Amino acid sequence: MAHTGNDGKRPTARHLLRREVPSTVAVLADERDFAAMRRYETFAFDDHTAYLRQMEALLRTLAARGVHITVALFDPVGYEEYCAHARLDPDAPASRTRYTAHLAAAGGTVPYEGQPIDRLLPHLIETAERQATWEYASGLLSRSGQCREHCGEARADEAFA
Repeated sequence: MAHTGNDGKRPTARHLLRREVPSTVAVLADERDFAAMRRYETFAFDDHTAYLRQMEALLRTLAARGVHITVALFDPVGYEEYCAHARLDPDAPASRTRYTAHLAAAGGTVPYEGQPIDRLLPHLIETAERQATWEYASGLLSRSGQCREHCGEARADEAFA
């Protein structure tokens, strides 16, 4: 028997497909980053606490629909750099969604598993810091030059460690 929606009708193919589309949500974890985004007219929030409540409600709603969700840390400085490089208007919601997709592709996201946002944020910050450290170390290693003798994976792993 097919599942029905709240109106008693069978779900449409489009509705069924929506459950197959994962979501990535980028969060402004601290008030300083939140304040930086308030300068954009299209950024609809004016209170960080209310923003976090709305973000948590969104995460719960998506999870209740069976959507797989990952969460990224939204960095306003990184966002500005991304927009400048991609020649995007930073005061456009579409630019924020493209940046969020970029964050998801780059890694550094955490899965949302129903935890309260105050438990999610420290884990998200730690993951973002680890990702940034990894990227920084990769950059240093790539600029260190070529190895003239036996440079194996063990040496690269030691350098990262």
